[in-house]
Amino acid sequence: MCIPKRPFSHYAVKEAQNILAMAIKDTNINIVIEGLYGISFRKTDEALPNIISLADHENRDVRRAVVSALYSFSEKIFIQTLIKLATDVDDYIREYATFGLGQMHVDVDIPEVRERLFLNCDDHCHYVADDALTGLIYRKDPRIFDLLQKRLVRVEELNNCIEYAISDTKSLVLAKLLNIKLELFQ
Repeated sequence: MCIPKRPFSHYAVKEAQNILAMAIKDTNINIVIEGLYGISFRKTDEALPNIISLADHENRDVRRAVVSALYSFSEKIFIQTLIKLATDVDDYIREYATFGLGQMHVDVDIPEVRERLFLNCDDHCHYVADDALTGLIYRKDPRIFDLLQKRLVRVEELNNCIEYAISDTKSLVLAKLLNIKLELFQ
């Protein structure tokens, strides 16, 4: 059904969106999941109400796929759904939703997102905590210095996503604080 931003032309876009919108209403859970992942590549606005309703699904694989589908949408209701999924009982879903808030939607800088990222910095799953901290680094949140120092006390080395965020934001202060080689900025 074509992946956006690829060098070949798009075809049957509306037809693909119709199929994906129908797929997430199917009775077969595997088709629902594949439809949601398809929407992550082919934004399908007509499926939006159904995507939101699936965020509470009992099946964790469905909730994971919902997070993926929501990466394409930055309207407030979808960000609110990602915030909710960033508190899911499943570590992987929390991590995936936190990554979405922190890095896929870095342009969405509202207090609710910052607060969820801040709270997730203390998550027991280090992947969630790392993605949350990375999101705050991208937003240049003033709390990152204390959070980084706290993180370094707990763990000897930083996750790559944190170093990439420091590199991407070209934060010389953070690089010096963490003894990251300045070659990362060239």
